[in-house]
Amino acid sequence: MKLIDNTFKGKPLELDGEGIAFAKGRYYVIGSHGHPRDKRRELDPKEDAEEIRARIFASSQVIRFRPADDENGATDIERSAKLREIIASDRDLVRFVDQRLDDNGLTIEGIAIKDDRLFAGLRGPVLEGNRAVVVAVDVDALFGGSGTAHRLFRLPLGEGRGVRDLAGFGEVILILAGPAADGPGNYAVYSWDGQGENVKLLSELPFDPARKPEALLPLEKNGSKLRVLILFDGDKKGAPTPVKIVAP
Repeated sequence: MKLIDNTFKGKPLELDGEGIAFAKGRYYVIGSHGHPRDKRRELDPKEDAEEIRARIFASSQVIRFRPADDENGATDIERSAKLREIIASDRDLVRFVDQRLDDNGLTIEGIAIKDDRLFAGLRGPVLEGNRAVVVAVDVDALFGGSGTAHRLFRLPLGEGRGVRDLAGFGEVILILAGPAADGPGNYAVYSWDGQGENVKLLSELPFDPARKPEALLPLEKNGSKLRVLILFDGDKKGAPTPVKIVAP
């Protein structure tokens, strides 16, 4: 199924989809809302400004849809660019909008839906005091609503860590935390109630620092343990790996 129709000079652009959630019969897919990844800095901010803007706009969308009755494709596809406007209205985030990730620029990597609110987890920026950012917005405000009402959460996920994924699990949201910057680092899983700014460390993840856990899927709870599936950026086919962590 086709999520977006954005193009630049006749060539299709990518959503740079970073997360997916499911709630009340709908899937929600979120783009990175960030500057194109450009580790070699081949995009010139002046000469390539038009392309950069087009790619940022393509990635700055939330798409929701219902699975088709015949289990092939989707129905009721809706696209919203409202979250970008909401983020840009926030005085603590606006200076990071459209900046490169390696300059602590804004990039979304996680999404969860809880109590009719969308939670967008930011890999970057990491704010002063080593605080990772989650932006919460009413779903109705994104699809057909008006205004920029939202809530900004600053979560203590460890030094230099941002959000790498979010996953709803019962009454809590699981957070896959990892380095906001590129390069090796340590990853962990936290639980969070989605209401305050206190988080509970469930487990540090026992992986080689050179690997990059990118996605988290809760599987099953057994007593005091929760079995989760971790997928990796850069590993062949994501190298899905089950891990037992402390249950929230």
